[in-house]
Amino acid sequence: MDTTEKVKILPRKAKQQKKFILDCCNISNRQVTAWVNLFRTFNKFIDLHFELCILNTDSYSVPKTDQSISLINDYPIDFNKDFVVLFDSKTLSLALLNKFDTIFIEPQKEPEHINHLLYPILGSLQPLNHHLKSWVPVCTLITSMFNGDEYKEAFLENTAKFKELQNIETFIFRPKSDGQEHLNLMSFGQDNTSLIYVWLAVDPGLYDVWNLGVRLSSSSFCSNANIDDKRSSEHVFKLVKALEGNKTVDIASTSLRVTDVKNQSWSESENEVVWYQPKTSEIYGVEKLAKFNNQQQKIVSHNIPHCMPVWRTKLHRTNGYFTESRFGPSSDWEFWLRCGTRGSKLYLLNQDLGLHYRAPQSYWRRNPKAKNFDDIIVNEYFNGSRQRSVPLSQNLKSLEIGAIAKALKENDFWAGIGLLYEFLRKEAIKFESQKDFLKLLCESKLEIELQYLVDATNRLAPVSELKDTYHDFIGFYLRGLSKKNVSDDLYTRLLVLTDKVISFEDPVLGWISKAKVYQLKSLPELETKCLQEAYQTHQYNFWCNVNRVYGLAESLSYFLERLIEVPKMSDFSWLTRGRTLYFLPDYSHGNPYQKLLYQNFEQLGVEVKGLSEADSINLDLSRFEAGDVLHIHWINIFFNKETQESITDVLNNFMSNLLLLRQRGVKVVWTVHNRQNHEQLNLDIEYEFRNQLSKLCDAVLLHHPLIEMEIKDWLHENANIQIIEHGLYQDIYKNDTVKAEARKKIGIDEKKLTIATLGKIKEYKDLVPKIQVFKKAILENEFSANYLIAGKIFCKKTLAEIKSFKNDSFKVVNKFIDDDEVQLYLNSADYVLLSYRDILTSGGFFQAMSFSKQVLAPSQGSLKYYVTDGVNGYKYSSDEELNTILVSLKLNCENVSIAENLVNWPIKRTNLIPHQLL
Repeated sequence: MDTTEKVKILPRKAKQQKKFILDCCNISNRQVTAWVNLFRTFNKFIDLHFELCILNTDSYSVPKTDQSISLINDYPIDFNKDFVVLFDSKTLSLALLNKFDTIFIEPQKEPEHINHLLYPILGSLQPLNHHLKSWVPVCTLITSMFNGDEYKEAFLENTAKFKELQNIETFIFRPKSDGQEHLNLMSFGQDNTSLIYVWLAVDPGLYDVWNLGVRLSSSSFCSNANIDDKRSSEHVFKLVKALEGNKTVDIASTSLRVTDVKNQSWSESENEVVWYQPKTSEIYGVEKLAKFNNQQQKIVSHNIPHCMPVWRTKLHRTNGYFTESRFGPSSDWEFWLRCGTRGSKLYLLNQDLGLHYRAPQSYWRRNPKAKNFDDIIVNEYFNGSRQRSVPLSQNLKSLEIGAIAKALKENDFWAGIGLLYEFLRKEAIKFESQKDFLKLLCESKLEIELQYLVDATNRLAPVSELKDTYHDFIGFYLRGLSKKNVSDDLYTRLLVLTDKVISFEDPVLGWISKAKVYQLKSLPELETKCLQEAYQTHQYNFWCNVNRVYGLAESLSYFLERLIEVPKMSDFSWLTRGRTLYFLPDYSHGNPYQKLLYQNFEQLGVEVKGLSEADSINLDLSRFEAGDVLHIHWINIFFNKETQESITDVLNNFMSNLLLLRQRGVKVVWTVHNRQNHEQLNLDIEYEFRNQLSKLCDAVLLHHPLIEMEIKDWLHENANIQIIEHGLYQDIYKNDTVKAEARKKIGIDEKKLTIATLGKIKEYKDLVPKIQVFKKAILENEFSANYLIAGKIFCKKTLAEIKSFKNDSFKVVNKFIDDDEVQLYLNSADYVLLSYRDILTSGGFFQAMSFSKQVLAPSQGSLKYYVTDGVNGYKYSSDEELNTILVSLKLNCENVSIAENLVNWPIKRTNLIPHQLL
């Protein structure tokens, strides 16, 4: 690579080929091979079609059949076009590859680290670079080095001393600079390989350089670095730690030393005046970012973050970017005000770790209209001396739509879709011109219809005030693309979008979203690797979030087949043809669960017999033969009639019988239905019993992998976990009565939104506070709906609560509900309310799904997997959340259904034949 500072104008091409230029001056042929291998892997899974030009090597040979690699002796830099220079494999990212056509690589060694966004795929697909490690930058540092000759050497010298600089993603931009910084940066990058040197052929302005740096970032935290300022070596490190330790804080800064001496070093600044130094470090709000000037009699800037804060990159998705076109050299102060008015907290470290140079020709001082911009900002956020609750121009739709269009035009789908969602979420589109423009934008950039996204927004409305539903919206969007032929350009932008979610927000959701993108392009190997990365990042959160993206479109087995170190669907290897399965206790007379579970066992030559509660407690061992199975279900029978004094003997006797059965060759399996018995007689004794039982069993059967994590408190570490999914109750209940007819028979208002709770009402259902929520919604929010409770009420508190509130909206049917009557109560409902004090698996949920009813469900147990907001209902984590959801529900809700192949009973016909049965 010609490193002299000269401008060469090259002939124009119709469309420039994307190129890597690998400078081999400082590496061996073996190391060149490693880079070539990495490059080939890039081209294998990224549809960007880079050509690799190998520069400065005489002895390396390229196969003639490989048209994507060429050997060259020189590659003059074209300063009329953007380019990037990298010094290590770790700084490669999809965002860079997507943004720039020319990437110079000046390596000192073979690839050793890969950016964490690429590692799960490249690290596993690289046969020759099996030693590659993942690199996660702790922070992204963004610098605009514009005409920086008088500051560059002192700035780079200071930067080189930063703690963990090798782990700081260091962007230094030269936006059409007339200075001679090129050679300095090339030299700096040889020694500090986290540098990403970016030449921009057009200067977009200081704050748009910062915005670009944010968009290219792959770290959760960002900071700007001005070339005339200095920092302590621990500045970035300590502020990142402060943000990591204060999850409610978004922006952090330190006290500042202030100097009038140009290029003063950090070590020489100990005696300078210090700004913004509190007695102790503090968290503060937006009110401190401005102050009233008595002399001028007006609000003025009090920009505490000042010249070198560290902030969460995520802020830009929810708040947009720095807006220099409106707010000039005070755009950073305006951005912190914007974030603060939307709830962001700030942190001030009481250590003076920064050095600010009051340069006479600084960006702020050389602009004669700088103070005018401050006045514009003050007017935006303050009415006289009082802070506005809403900034003056926040509701200007032209500005909002302009920001959406700008982000999507720049292929920033992460922020663009976020801004679009916020726009759609706040209110309906009022003007046809706005609608037409957004329709065109969605169709051209997002390749989807605007109305689909509007419908998705409406579906998420009941929970949008409770949680960050942006990721659910992304899930709707990706699912909306499932039946479309996604273009290569959109595919690449979606991958960049998911990278941003991984880096800035939620790695689990990001990897799941990336998996979904690969599914769109029919790349199952890459989809699987992303699902595995999401699962390994946080197993519990994986199951809680996977359907926020996949939306119940895939079965549980679909995911289990792709994951590693996860319980698998049971192969029923514990069954033996010609033998008998005894199950206890037999509740099949009042609950179809056991009947449906065993409905096809006889086809396999296995006889099934149920044991009564009495026979379950006092096992008759003589009836069992070798090869038989004892299948244990609900162990509450051992606790129901016992006392603290008697329970130990009962449990010990049962365990002794199980040991004798095992010795005779009888298999013992146990389906865990509850975390503990509802009576909670003695949890210490019960947990020990459960622990020993899970150890003894040939198989512990769970309805979902989430349950294994829910019962870790007592589950034995050597338990043989297998998954048998709970199925739907199809073909069990009649279902031939339509909604209007059902409501007429029950005697409830046919036109009102109707919510139903069905089944026996016992204390563990925790229904009292839910009834109180309905009362509050009716009395305080004028909530108009029917609430139907159908089932025998055993809980006295529930009965008392119902009697205390006489209202036409409440309909109570206090009796046992026959199977033929179930359809009346479920078909009359728009939503089914599930209520539990604690639950692992809810039969009521599967019953509601069998009738295609949306549910309002507590965020507990496997419901976290099966209920997806806006798809088949809504989850609530508290009574307050339930209240918010209730008053947002719409009458014209659409019923939903889970496909039969998504949730079904095991051994349907002959789809699963254990080896022992062949």
